[in-house]
Amino acid sequence: MDSATETDAPIYDEETNRVLGGYKAMLTNNQTSSEAKAHAREVLKAAGIEVDLGHTSDEHQTTVLAGYKAALNNPRVSAEAKTHARDFLREHGNGESV
Repeated sequence: MDSATETDAPIYDEETNRVLGGYKAMLTNNQTSSEAKAHAREVLKAAGIEVDLGHTSDEHQTTVLAGYKAALNNPRVSAEAKTHARDFLREHGNGESV
């Protein structure tokens, strides 16, 4: 998820690691304000940690929709779960009839 690896990441004491981990967690928390996220990025950058957030929200939505579509074709998925998948796809504007 982040671009820092164990071999190139700076080494910090346990407390600093936990604090920096909290800042990293803020970046993915939907309830965190954009100002707080910007501050967290600044703190992490100052600590020598560049964070790659991975998927954008559009990519995430695409992945979720693909998972529900796959569930419809999976013989191991229950009828109830397939009904839920169809409902979810209809609600979220899949654009295709399911």
